[in-house]
Amino acid sequence: MLWTQPLRRYFQFSGRASRAEYWQFIAVAVAAYLFAGMLDLGREGLSGTPWLALLVMLGLAIPAYAVTFRRLHDRGVTGWVIGLQWVLNGIYFVVDRMRAGTRGSLIDAPFALINGIDILLTLALAIYIVVQLSRPGDVGDNAYGPPPSDHIVATPSADARRAADRVSELERLTKLHRGGVLTDAEFEQQKAASLDRG
Repeated sequence: MLWTQPLRRYFQFSGRASRAEYWQFIAVAVAAYLFAGMLDLGREGLSGTPWLALLVMLGLAIPAYAVTFRRLHDRGVTGWVIGLQWVLNGIYFVVDRMRAGTRGSLIDAPFALINGIDILLTLALAIYIVVQLSRPGDVGDNAYGPPPSDHIVATPSADARRAADRVSELERLTKLHRGGVLTDAEFEQQKAASLDRG
């Protein structure tokens, strides 16, 4: 039920979010949007305004941005790279509008070049963001706080450590016995003592 976390932390852009929280929320949000779109399609057809889908999209936009910021924070990356994506989109839009009045003229080529570079930068940044969202978060604390509570960090229990120590001790005794350092009686005695301590 990690997908509900972003709804409970609707306006919280600080802190960290795990991969599970992020991707579960995105999956549910996309499913809700598609379901609303199908309901709109059934109600209005292709000619109508998809009001339900728009409401779902608007209602989930803020928690989607917030969980994306927190997910990037979990990787140690500022969430403002999303803002950079918007800036690049804005540059493209402005240059494309300027270009509309210059098509076919000499000044069109520089505008086309700027838009081409902007598209490549936008694509590269989008790939970078998706990679960051997909990779595991920082194990310990980072600049954005402690790891999310749903991070599972495998630490061996005391029993597991004792069992591993016992196995290591038995392997050591076996090597000594095979090497002739310990007699059969000494080996059996030390093996029994090691197992009794466990």
